[in-house]
Amino acid sequence: MQLTFLGTGTSTGVPQIGCSCPVCLSEDTRNKRMRSAVFLQSAEKKVVIDTPPEFRLQCLREGIGAADAVLYTHEHADHLFGIDDIRGFTMLTGAAMPVYAEKRVAEVIRTSFPYLFRPPVNDSQIPEICTRVIDGPFDIGDMHIIPFRVMHGKLPILSYRIGDFVYATDVKSVPEQSLRYFEGVDTLVLDGLRYKEHCSHFNIEEALAFAERCKPGRCYLTHLSHEVDHGALSNSLPENVFVAYDGLKLEVY
Repeated sequence: MQLTFLGTGTSTGVPQIGCSCPVCLSEDTRNKRMRSAVFLQSAEKKVVIDTPPEFRLQCLREGIGAADAVLYTHEHADHLFGIDDIRGFTMLTGAAMPVYAEKRVAEVIRTSFPYLFRPPVNDSQIPEICTRVIDGPFDIGDMHIIPFRVMHGKLPILSYRIGDFVYATDVKSVPEQSLRYFEGVDTLVLDGLRYKEHCSHFNIEEALAFAERCKPGRCYLTHLSHEVDHGALSNSLPENVFVAYDGLKLEVY
């Protein structure tokens, strides 16, 4: 299965509006970060996790012209508000896009984007979606997807395990009952916002401590702020921990 990082930035993106810090002004393309999302392609299916505001631009950059389903981790704008660009897929297929989210997130989609759920006022195209409420593991073709709980500060959100791959962004803590989903992981994508403490995200130190605890084959840090320089952080990490960047592609199992 191929993993593509569509975006690896925090909610502001990098560069951040109005900022002239060294990272925001950096010429290193790995410091240019759209909001966080990933694209997974197996032998049978193509799946998106989250649709950030730059979703259209991310798909164009990576040449993504089709998807079989969209999964959501939670309802925050930087992970959800590119949902309208799903119509780029549904206009081509004429079929509704399955959108997987837990009940609370599905309700936010309904209230934030009510036009998706009623007949169009005009003949213009709108995304056609089919909401599927997550209440346990599910299959999308050859992908067996296990959703599990992590905490984004005080907000309960979802992470996903697919085979020996785990995607866990926007994490501040992991409930004891969810630790088992990190066992035997080959590739872990993990929240690592910045160096300083944060109320709802792992900072770099916390992310490294968690990676050391669960011992994945390799760990990639994502959801990075403009306080993190790609090169500087890369040079300080353990040998099995890496800094993700927009457009990075990996084979995961």
